[in-house]
Amino acid sequence: MNWWEVGVVVIAVGFVVLVYFLVRTLQAAQESLRETNRTLQKVQNDLTVLKEETVRLVKTSEEVTNDIHAKLRTLDPLCQSIGHTGEALQQVTNTVRQVSSAVTSSTRNSTTREQGKVSSTPRLMDLIEWTAAGAQMWYAWRQQIKARKAHIVDEKER
Repeated sequence: MNWWEVGVVVIAVGFVVLVYFLVRTLQAAQESLRETNRTLQKVQNDLTVLKEETVRLVKTSEEVTNDIHAKLRTLDPLCQSIGHTGEALQQVTNTVRQVSSAVTSSTRNSTTREQGKVSSTPRLMDLIEWTAAGAQMWYAWRQQIKARKAHIVDEKER
């Protein structure tokens, strides 16, 4: 055998070894790609499940939010009525104070007039007028409360 024949045999053996390692490397790469593909498939499945759960959660949150808004809208007339009732009570309180003040003033004036022998008839008339005004305010306040209650009932029926 010649040197060149030995060289060709060595090259052939080297080529076979090279092809063998190249095939093993390609098989390892192929197995890695299969594993990557399986992992990606799992991730896609997990993402699909996660997406569905997220959509359900968002829908539920939206329903809860809408329910809360509806309940708050339902409570608005009640809060307004409470505010109006407070204003009416303040008006009644102011009227009672005025009547009380008038009665006190009238009583003081009548006592002073009786001591000075002056008639208390005009002060008594003032007291009666203030009492009538107070009664009218009370009646108006009660009518206003009834009207608000009727308004709330009408809104609930809608």
